[in-house]
Amino acid sequence: MRWRVEFHHERRAIVAAYTVEAPRPPDAMDAGRHALFAEYPAIRRRRARGLFERAQRLGGKDPSGWALHRIVKV
Repeated sequence: MRWRVEFHHERRAIVAAYTVEAPRPPDAMDAGRHALFAEYPAIRRRRARGLFERAQRLGGKDPSGWALHRIVKV
């Protein structure tokens, strides 16, 4: 299936949209996140993620400021 995945950056107020092939929505979100970080690389962290940061990421929000905005089947 083809999915359109959109991410929103809270601080920069921009939206990045990608069309990806994946069997399920969680897989589409992962593929979209890989495409997002290929275009907008994440800043390297010196320490491991804390429990709160890991929970935010599982909820669709990344500590880098990117959040899942929309995912739809194309």
